[in-house]
Amino acid sequence: MKTSVQRERGILEIRTVSKGGILAIKGVKSQYYISMTRSGALQGKKTYSENCNFKEVFLKNYFNAYSSAMWTKQNGEKCSLPCPKRASP
Repeated sequence: MKTSVQRERGILEIRTVSKGGILAIKGVKSQYYISMTRSGALQGKKTYSENCNFKEVFLKNYFNAYSSAMWTKQNGEKCSLPCPKRASP
């Protein structure tokens, strides 16, 4: 069971930053934005930048997926936020 501190750290704020479903994701407690590098690595950034933009996709299993609005892999595949294998809607 998660403690109240663990739950508090896991709260994310998702806000629209431009037309076309472009979103920014920020930790409520830490105030850090989720950012993605060109290589697809995730980082926390205190200030918002273009690397913090993600596109939201609604999947048929009731999950939402987020991919970088700026970067793709060399093979053309989208750089996406990982989804836990045991997650449930």
